[in-house]
Amino acid sequence: WNDSSYIADIKNAIREKLGLDLDNVEEKELKLKESFKKTKLYQHGKIYMNKKIKKDYSKMKSFEDMGFNKRNIRFEIFSGKSEKTHAFSDEHYDNSRIIKKTRTLRISEFEPHIIRNALSKISFFEFKNIQEIFPSLESTNEFITKKYFLKELSIEFVGTESDLENLTNKQKLNGILKLLNYIKDVLNKNRVTYIGSTEFSPKSISDIFKDTKLKLNKTDPRSEGMELHLKYKDWYAFNANYGTSEEKACVDFIETIIEEHLKEDFEEIYLLRNERHFTLHDFEQGRGFQPDFVLFMNSKKGKTINYQLFIEPKGKHIEDKDRWKEEFLLQIEEKFKKQG
Repeated sequence: WNDSSYIADIKNAIREKLGLDLDNVEEKELKLKESFKKTKLYQHGKIYMNKKIKKDYSKMKSFEDMGFNKRNIRFEIFSGKSEKTHAFSDEHYDNSRIIKKTRTLRISEFEPHIIRNALSKISFFEFKNIQEIFPSLESTNEFITKKYFLKELSIEFVGTESDLENLTNKQKLNGILKLLNYIKDVLNKNRVTYIGSTEFSPKSISDIFKDTKLKLNKTDPRSEGMELHLKYKDWYAFNANYGTSEEKACVDFIETIIEEHLKEDFEEIYLLRNERHFTLHDFEQGRGFQPDFVLFMNSKKGKTINYQLFIEPKGKHIEDKDRWKEEFLLQIEEKFKKQG
């Protein structure tokens, strides 16, 4: 800590990698308004969240269960004549006149030793690894002979009539290797360790949302927190909104909606900023997602209904990268629409 050059190197690294200038940082307090702390919502209300859980593979009993639906692949055989013509441009050979045909073979038609040889060449297909994905499998032989796995998959060989009539063991092996590598890529892509639970459990709002401190660059536009504008807005639970320009615009938009529409039908409306107070987990991969805001509303008419809305404004520059978050929010909406 007493080595000034060492400290300077750390600061420079943080500035370059994270865009955070430690010599120009100020601490901001994000505090819940005392008026909000006295509300029934804060003292007794609940926020519903899901959990990150281990994916259960016990129900995976076929390739289709893991998203692999392809039934065959094409494997082209390059004859010596084709290769020679391509390499030496020999005018005596005309590739366009080489007639190619197809021959389709199911995996069950291959010699067992060729299939096992192909499996042994790709470490992914070690039985202990395959059994982690498909626990019901009891042996490599089942993986080869069961119709839900390799047995009914096929390879479409493309080549001259002579090539197809005289398929060599090497050509068969290479065809199977191409199929296995394709299977491996799909299973790896769809294989996840965790998922987000589809059940949402209640947590006390007072346990989740608390005062917090933020460190921001003084030149960062987020350091201006709309304090004066939000000070007397009863519907906004915190003292400030240290957000991006999109997040500030979102708050302005929500204010308009509240004033012009929501106040007619709802007696309690509160918008809370989520500065790492809680995390959701998407259903497919359990990826952590912290929505920027959550809006709580209690209906005025008839039976009391509490609404909880997650809100995440995004700029165009990260729209594609964060599209999975939008899809996840839509999945939540669809799930609870069906339950309702």
